[in-house]
Amino acid sequence: MSAALIQGRSATLDVVRGTAILAVVTIHSFQASLAVQPSEVYSESSKVFVGISFLRFGVELFYLLSGWLMFSIYRGKSSETGLQYLAKRAGRIWPLWIVFTLISFLTLAVQWHLSPVDGRFYSESLFQWLLAIGMVIFFLGWLTPDLWNVPPGGWSIQVEIGHYSIFWFLRKSSEVLLLISVLFGYGTYFVARFLEVDAPWAPVQSLAESWIRLGLFGTWPFFVAGGLAFMWSRKGNEEQIRSGVRTAMLRPLLLLAIAATAWWVPIPYGMTYEAVFACVILLGVSWLTMKWSRSLLGMTSLGRYSYFIYFVHFWILELLVPRIYSLVELFQLPTVFQFWLTLFITIPLTLVVSLALAIPSWRFFESRWIGISRHVKSKN
Repeated sequence: MSAALIQGRSATLDVVRGTAILAVVTIHSFQASLAVQPSEVYSESSKVFVGISFLRFGVELFYLLSGWLMFSIYRGKSSETGLQYLAKRAGRIWPLWIVFTLISFLTLAVQWHLSPVDGRFYSESLFQWLLAIGMVIFFLGWLTPDLWNVPPGGWSIQVEIGHYSIFWFLRKSSEVLLLISVLFGYGTYFVARFLEVDAPWAPVQSLAESWIRLGLFGTWPFFVAGGLAFMWSRKGNEEQIRSGVRTAMLRPLLLLAIAATAWWVPIPYGMTYEAVFACVILLGVSWLTMKWSRSLLGMTSLGRYSYFIYFVHFWILELLVPRIYSLVELFQLPTVFQFWLTLFITIPLTLVVSLALAIPSWRFFESRWIGISRHVKSKN
């Protein structure tokens, strides 16, 4: 990938991000629309439910893209110190993370039932509140089942922090060592499964349960796949490198698919046939969008503001869906039609509201913190 594409913004990368966040918003809109129905419209075994549920693997596509970006920026050619690397990652991740963490705990404190984290944590002790807030702010919520997904969707950000931490030590590794790190991750899963049951010391059992809950061993392979895609694309010409997200990423994904087929690892959130298949399909959708769309403005906008949209759409859905369904009920349609009408209204409205909030957030808040983080100097 050219330096210009790395330092600036790539429309290709933003289209992939846009595809990933559209998949995530769609699956959560689907789940929220099902939740307000007076009766179950679709069972979890129905083809419609299973098919749409594949969209949840848009998160894995983000991990794949994140691996591509981290390796493209830092792979063996960056003079940045660990402090500078940490500052840049914190400047992008931390500001919104802190804002939505504080909003989440505020709604927990007042027990606001329209909050997407309603009922997940409560204490009469001020110390417990401060401890909980501190744990979440410093990405340690995965250590407790009450906080592992606070703020809403927070589990995936904590996983990404894990990816960034491991990456810094492995960024100069060979392809063989990177693949060994994936196998090592699988090993930690089986060790944790043993320890959560048979460890004689309760804290060890608790840590093993938390490690399984985090699921880093199941998501790291997608980060590595993105890194391998970049490393392999560099062996081609400039045009191949420029379009690498559309083509080169498919090669390590296919290897992962073969690995998943040959060795089924029953782990949550990650390395399964379905996740690999969904990432291939979503990359194909991105490619078709770039090839056939006359305007990429919508998808690149979704991609550019995808981080904010990811956080805020949970809150928007919690507020919008019950009200949309109440209006749809007035038409007195069959239940299944009420469901689909609710869903088709919810998705575009959620995206529009999310973008309307994301643009000022980026302009007046996020971009300023990113600018500050880029000027952190090494102490050396």
